[in-house]
Amino acid sequence: MDSKTRQAAQSLRRLKKQQTDEERLQGWQQTCAGKGLSGEFALAAKIGGEAYTDEQVRMVAELFGR
Repeated sequence: MDSKTRQAAQSLRRLKKQQTDEERLQGWQQTCAGKGLSGEFALAAKIGGEAYTDEQVRMVAELFGR
């Protein structure tokens, strides 16, 4: 995991522990937008998942309408 991705994940973890659900959602959106990360990345960080395969990326993209 590169340092930018690691920093983003750490920021997301801090947000989760300090704020209400609505504030956390807003923080996730701002952090992802600021770091150029997709909603799929935030979802993976949220569930502690590993990187997706190409097939999984296409499936998630279809679920989110991308």
